[in-house]
Amino acid sequence: MISPLGVDCSVGLSVLEADDSVIHVAYDGKEVLAVTPPWIEARRQGQTLDTDADNEERRRFHDRILEALEDAVMAAKQRRNPW
Repeated sequence: MISPLGVDCSVGLSVLEADDSVIHVAYDGKEVLAVTPPWIEARRQGQTLDTDADNEERRRFHDRILEALEDAVMAAKQRRNPW
């Protein structure tokens, strides 16, 4: 995120070539979550989700990423302004 004063924070999503099933989520260069998407886990276990179940799993997965980032933002804010 960029403000008139410069870069306020950075958010990154990456997948490493060594294990491309895990998504790494970083806030300000620090990993806050490493997780395998549920549809990949299901496929590995030979499960097939119907469309509604798949959509719900994806929504929960995206929510999990957002919650991890929100927690990281709040922790950083608390460190800057502990009162």
